[in-house]
Amino acid sequence: MKDIRYSLIIPHYNIPDLLERCLRSVPERNDLQTIVVDDHSPENCKEALHRIENLFPHVSFVYCETNGGAGKARNIGMEKAEGRYLIFADADDYFSEEFPTILDRCKGSTEDIIFFRYIGVLESLSSKDFNQNIWGNEIMDRYFKTHIEDELRCSLIQPWGRFYKRTFIQENNLYFEEIPFSNDYYFVVSAGCKAGQIKVEDCVLYYYVRRDGSLTSSYNKKPNELEIRAAACFRGQKIMKQYGYKFHFMPMTSFLSTMFHTNKKLYRHYLKMAHEVYSSKWDAVKQVVWWENGWLPKLKILAYSIFC
Repeated sequence: MKDIRYSLIIPHYNIPDLLERCLRSVPERNDLQTIVVDDHSPENCKEALHRIENLFPHVSFVYCETNGGAGKARNIGMEKAEGRYLIFADADDYFSEEFPTILDRCKGSTEDIIFFRYIGVLESLSSKDFNQNIWGNEIMDRYFKTHIEDELRCSLIQPWGRFYKRTFIQENNLYFEEIPFSNDYYFVVSAGCKAGQIKVEDCVLYYYVRRDGSLTSSYNKKPNELEIRAAACFRGQKIMKQYGYKFHFMPMTSFLSTMFHTNKKLYRHYLKMAHEVYSSKWDAVKQVVWWENGWLPKLKILAYSIFC
């Protein structure tokens, strides 16, 4: 009988070639369960998927009958997971050469979350030396200097680049929101806030690939995207405030700034509720003013906010 220690969950939609690259970076081993959840890819993708399924017979493929997004696909994967730890990957990313060694090293771990470094690369560049993850690396570097966990728990807002203990996820009823954008934000922030003991490994687990046309490369440009992402961020920040996490710069601030310039009605809506995630409405305004460049935009925000 297999002793499954890890369950890797990969949501997929219509990028079979990149999925194959991802799977080639995953070792075949008895203690690792790999689950691909296809989010109802078009019919012309099915032949390629079946070819990949034959290439990797140790990988479990789940085919959704309707398109529900990456959040729903990850939730389906979690329902089928058997491992002690959950690992998440996007189909267009891949794991580092250290992945097998990391799996060996973490076999006896008991922490609720284990964090690792990850490196961001552009799809158009062949070199792994182009690192998009400057912010993530700064957070990791600060942790190793101070051993203060707050930023790690709440500011690295992607589900990949870490292991989650499955019993911790189940006991806290954590799930991915089934929405088109930012479906991972509430899950990641909630897990970070609620986790007991965590561990941080100073090694690279994962390569995050930024592609032209991906959801993150065309940020806040699609219909209703700003509204959906901002609402997810607001829900996440309410959890942060509930558990006592507060930062000099709160993630909601960038959304408020965008709203001020593109959707005043939405800006007024969230400013009225700002006390739920900031210390006060004026704390929110102060952060938005700080975020802006130039004195004229700063003064406009300040003057407009007085009457909101």
